[in-house]
Amino acid sequence: MNRLIKPLVGGMMAVILLTSCNKKTTPEDPLSTSDSFRASLTEVQIGGSGYYIALPPNYSITEKEGPDFSVYYFTPTDTTGVPAYSAGLYFGNYPSKFGPDSCKTDVLTGKVLHSTSNWTTYACDGKYFTETIAESKSGAGWNRMIHAFGGGTNASALDKTMVIFSTLRKR
Repeated sequence: MNRLIKPLVGGMMAVILLTSCNKKTTPEDPLSTSDSFRASLTEVQIGGSGYYIALPPNYSITEKEGPDFSVYYFTPTDTTGVPAYSAGLYFGNYPSKFGPDSCKTDVLTGKVLHSTSNWTTYACDGKYFTETIAESKSGAGWNRMIHAFGGGTNASALDKTMVIFSTLRKR
């Protein structure tokens, strides 16, 4: 089963990274501070998972189900351009990091489910990517772990994905 998960999730992330690297980006989001950005977010339920996250008003969630996991992508509702940032969450028992090789990396501290988590960040040719793996605190057998990941066209866009992930909570 684990053999199916890594290629599927890795392939999906590769598509996100490649499309963000080769196309013209949309204009920079005018919200420049995390406080004003946070104020613009609206809490939404993540599928039927019992988890909630706050997203910008022009973003939606799409779900890809696997045999024993789910991956949720947060992307703009306007699909005509390449987003300044996008993100996703894997819920399952066998997460693995799939960040790019041969990029400048750093480790940052951020929040997931109100707990501190170490985020690996990558900077590659002017594009940015971050990811972390944390316990889901779900109490369910099939989704013990969360792999949170996101990318952006600049450091400011990546900061916005971190703000979004900091709002993740379980009801």
